[in-house]
Amino acid sequence: MVVFPTHLKKFITLLIILTITIFTAGMIIFHTTLKEYYFTGFPILPFFFFGITLFIHMHLLRISRGDIKKFTPRFIGTTGIKMIIYFALIALYLLIDRRNPVSFLICFLVMYLLYTIFEIVSVLQYLKTNK
Repeated sequence: MVVFPTHLKKFITLLIILTITIFTAGMIIFHTTLKEYYFTGFPILPFFFFGITLFIHMHLLRISRGDIKKFTPRFIGTTGIKMIIYFALIALYLLIDRRNPVSFLICFLVMYLLYTIFEIVSVLQYLKTNK
């Protein structure tokens, strides 16, 4: 059994809650008021963001334990790699399914903002408590 530090347990728990909330709210909205804007990739999108956010957060925690002077360039590099992954997903999805590109892009942007804010707040809290 894998034992996670307290901060990581809290992060994973809140990330699961965020993902379930986004998934549930999206499904309700798409199946009630915005039926015509539903796109087939929506159910996968929150779980994709969950995986990327968890991986990036664990990586940032690992690099924060090293030389703090190297943290900022590594954080920026990690963010750059994350952006490349996201752009690749956008391009791939738009090549595969062209039926509702605007719906996909709006949902992607909203989820990107929500997960990024969550990730940055969590990292800042971790760094503040673990100086």
